[in-house]
Amino acid sequence: MTRLNAWSAGALLAVGVNHHTAPVEVRERLALDPAVWRDRVPDIPHLLLSTCNRTEVYAWDDGKSSATASRLAEALAAAAGYSSMTLLPHLFVRYANDAILHLVRVATGPDSLVVGEEQILGQLRSSLRLAHEHETSIAPLDGVVSRVLEAGRRIRTRTMLGRRPSLASAAVFAVQGVPELPATGLAGLQSTVLGAGAMARSAAQALVAAGSRVSIVNRTLEHAERLAIELGHTARSAALETLPELLACGSVLVAATRSQRPVLDVATVRAAVDRRVTAPLILLDVSLPRNIEPAVRALPGVRLIDLDDLEQLCPVDVAMRQAEIEQAELLAAQAAQSIARWLRVRAMSPAIVELRKQGHAIRSLELDRAAQQLAGLTPEQFSAVDHLTEAIVNKLLHGPTVALREAAAGSTSPDSSQRVLDVLRLDQARHVRRSDRRGYPGGLRSGSAR
Repeated sequence: MTRLNAWSAGALLAVGVNHHTAPVEVRERLALDPAVWRDRVPDIPHLLLSTCNRTEVYAWDDGKSSATASRLAEALAAAAGYSSMTLLPHLFVRYANDAILHLVRVATGPDSLVVGEEQILGQLRSSLRLAHEHETSIAPLDGVVSRVLEAGRRIRTRTMLGRRPSLASAAVFAVQGVPELPATGLAGLQSTVLGAGAMARSAAQALVAAGSRVSIVNRTLEHAERLAIELGHTARSAALETLPELLACGSVLVAATRSQRPVLDVATVRAAVDRRVTAPLILLDVSLPRNIEPAVRALPGVRLIDLDDLEQLCPVDVAMRQAEIEQAELLAAQAAQSIARWLRVRAMSPAIVELRKQGHAIRSLELDRAAQQLAGLTPEQFSAVDHLTEAIVNKLLHGPTVALREAAAGSTSPDSSQRVLDVLRLDQARHVRRSDRRGYPGGLRSGSAR
């Protein structure tokens, strides 16, 4: 009896931490380099999604979800330098349909720190590309993620979530309301952006739009110059060595580099604060790992805002956005159900192919057994018999084929599909045994073709 194939034997598994489950000090220790991570679980088909809000592993599990989840949890803990028990309170695990729904919500935007932020689709697409390059993915996982990306794009175009800002630009917008700034917000103030990547670009664009004069500081000066030219006449580039001077005379600094260690330490900030004669210095750290030493928070005259603080500064506007979030959640649930249904049907497809192959194999076998009775037929007559038996097999298999597809699409697990398949296999087995006892099937007896 043939069982269902590996597609149905497995399911999507999601294991990781995000801004809902872990504070920034835990998440920054799990800001993983994909090239280093892939060697930790080389035999588990998976992809790694690591952003400033989350580090999540999506794996295609072979049905041993507890064992696979434990291995992934242990690998994440080791990568962070934690014991498994230390990381466990911050981990989430989702399986099968729950994992699919979670991934759709991540891609769509409702699960982001800034609801609907625009960068996550690109980050998920990059994760899938890296999984391909490192050969850590397999067809079912590829199929699920590709359909999640498609659903994410579709849902964003059908709701206002597709027009929401990035995390960095939303953070700049939120900062304008802090009491340390004047009533005019950032307009006319001097600000500094530390970094020149995608997150830094978003922050710089938001600062320029708010009327701030922006200095771009980066370890590689050419990158800073390129971004400053892109931003226009209100922006300029500056060497990393000028950062203490910019801190002393500026009002706001946004840190958005990819450094794995703090770029701005307590001593540098304290020295800048001692030279300041104006309003308090606001430091906005949107990096993970954090670019600014957390101890800077204790310095007088300094307001440090990190990713955990932004969760409080960027609340959902219930009056204006609740309806669109509810619509996005509904569409995400529908998309997740559609993907789960596609998986079940896709899992049944090889069994359907095998069923049809066996049906036609039986047809060929019985024609061979009846060769002597058919020997007197002309080529045209034999061709007619051949086409007739093929048509009969196709018509007989049409109903079971439809039943298998409907059983797969309509159930929440492969069990009911397997039961249908088992019944068909048993019926075929009884038919073959009866045929073997008779020598050939009763319908094709001597003279029946004439």
